[in-house]
Amino acid sequence: MTKTATDAHGWSDEEISLLHKALLKFPPGTGQRWKTVAAYCCKSQKDVIKKAEWLNARRKIEIDEKRAAIAAAAKAGAGKGNKNRPQTALP
Repeated sequence: MTKTATDAHGWSDEEISLLHKALLKFPPGTGQRWKTVAAYCCKSQKDVIKKAEWLNARRKIEIDEKRAAIAAAAKAGAGKGNKNRPQTALP
């Protein structure tokens, strides 16, 4: 048996991938969604809800970090001109 990497909460990469698949397969509005997702992942409802909330929070943090990096890069390049932008003559 091969050992798989697990996160701090005891979920392997394969289990997290399976949870992602289950969340796509059973979107919000699905009857007894969390019970169905839990059965699909062979985990308890409590565990899948907790992990889904954690993944959602992590995704939001990653999005915020990317936005901040883009804003910082735009600010840093604001005074340097953009070689890709066509130059226009001033009247």
